[in-house]
Amino acid sequence: MLAWLFEHRAETHPQHRDARLRTLEWKAGTGDALEAVRRRIAALPRWRLVYDAPATGRLYAERRARFGRIVDEVVVIIRAPAENRVEIDVISRARAGVGDFGRNARNIRELLGGLVPLDRPLPGAFSGELET
Repeated sequence: MLAWLFEHRAETHPQHRDARLRTLEWKAGTGDALEAVRRRIAALPRWRLVYDAPATGRLYAERRARFGRIVDEVVVIIRAPAENRVEIDVISRARAGVGDFGRNARNIRELLGGLVPLDRPLPGAFSGELET
């Protein structure tokens, strides 16, 4: 609890104690993973893609608080350790302030929680055939 008062950064890690903050591993190419993250950011309220660097496998985004002028900076890092396999890590940090009260960890969970590979339907999307 005290960490919330002093921490202003959160990041994923392969062995993070919170399973929702672990490095995400997909069977996909870098391009598909980048596009899936772009779609997710575009779908989230108060999120904005700031800079896209596909050559380095990085996306930079901002997440604005509902009230006030608080802005968090989010970096998505996509690595391809093997062919057709990617690892997705996220770093979220408060632009200003001393403590984030867990906001940066929630940013990561919000982004990764709804991230869907391009070859899978979005949650709640209709995937059946229409009958005539």
